[in-house]
Amino acid sequence: MVRRLAAPTRLCVAALLCAGMLAAQDAKLWVTAFDEKTGEVLRGLGPQNFTVSDGSTPLRVVEAEYSEDKLDVVLLADASAIGEGVRPLVAPVIERLAQGDQMALVAFEQSATLLQDFTGSKDLLLRAWGSVRYGNNPRILDALYAVLDGGFEGTVGRRAAIVMATGVEGSSETGLREVLQLARRRGVQIHFVYREGADSGLFEKAAGGSGGAYFFAKKLDLKPDELAARVYAAAKGRYELQVDGVSALGDRIKVEIAGLEKGKGKPVATALAVE
Repeated sequence: MVRRLAAPTRLCVAALLCAGMLAAQDAKLWVTAFDEKTGEVLRGLGPQNFTVSDGSTPLRVVEAEYSEDKLDVVLLADASAIGEGVRPLVAPVIERLAQGDQMALVAFEQSATLLQDFTGSKDLLLRAWGSVRYGNNPRILDALYAVLDGGFEGTVGRRAAIVMATGVEGSSETGLREVLQLARRRGVQIHFVYREGADSGLFEKAAGGSGGAYFFAKKLDLKPDELAARVYAAAKGRYELQVDGVSALGDRIKVEIAGLEKGKGKPVATALAVE
């Protein structure tokens, strides 16, 4: 069944970041750690491998636990006039769907269209993707907001959105701050895959501000199956960090990876504060 997703709803989210703070008695962060140069997830890290700050305030990492749980993921695929550039990457991500996980498929251009609701069936998802029609402007932020606003209702697993973009953001009415505020409210980590670098800064900020990973496909130069495996691994697994050293968590959380041997990679950590 194909249906149009509602246009972005302008909800008041001031309470989310009123004074930019969350109670931090049991302050937790969801963190994705990956190598920007290879796209590989970094496993086996401990509290000593993370440095965390909230603005200018350093926080102490008490625990760092990595887990891979049941995943409810929405795959947003570029179906704009330039969407053909990302088409070869979509089916391999669908093929990575693990047993027990669920995926929904959304095509976006001028608007967002739900092609397939949450299912564990790769066949249904691939069939839905085969029916996609290409349209106009790639309004990525509008599509993301619409998905975050109502696309995860009733889900019980780890929530993630994977955006497959050719590399250009169109004329969205929604701003990045609105998207990140809603991602935080809904507990959704956003992962970006893009072929071109025209709007790479925006995609990195969207992933980084929601505790997700980003993958510049052209630079990584991986086969579609290899790239899909690394993207799905980033969505499937994450670290949960417990921190102390501040009375409240703000919206300027920064996480860095420390204590690794110096090499050719570029380790990156992104975080989403848990409400």
